[in-house]
Amino acid sequence: MIIKIAVDAAIPVQIIKSAAYWLVQQGNLQWESYLLGEEDDIIKKAVRAGETFLVYKDKLPAATFNLSVNQNDWDKGLWGEKKDPAYYLHRVAVEPDHMGNGIGEAILHAAERKARRDQIPLIRLDCAQLNRKLNTFYSKNGYKNRTAVNGMNLYEKILA
Repeated sequence: MIIKIAVDAAIPVQIIKSAAYWLVQQGNLQWESYLLGEEDDIIKKAVRAGETFLVYKDKLPAATFNLSVNQNDWDKGLWGEKKDPAYYLHRVAVEPDHMGNGIGEAILHAAERKARRDQIPLIRLDCAQLNRKLNTFYSKNGYKNRTAVNGMNLYEKILA
């Protein structure tokens, strides 16, 4: 797998919409706003800021994620305004054809390596409480559930 900073929003938007559509097929509407295009401008802004990454497998785009040291309004609403150095991990999306191949774990490891390189000691993320599979995934990868706010579990991982 190769991970690169996204330079154009088209591929991340497509991957996120594919993942969102897959979620809807599973009966999960948590990313429905992505299907409706309501988040496209946010994705474009994150790409312009250099915070969006693409994961390539066999030279094809297979996943995307966003990693930012800056809290967005969503983060502030869930976590409160934080001043400590942390990366916020968002929009982890894997193309359905590539699910189950370890890409999600590779994304977490890449985010952790970047944080260590950048001397950021903490990664935060949120996950819908009802998404049991994803909550289990984050827990198994060392992320600690700190609290729940508005139907979202808030996870942190302190990097040693």
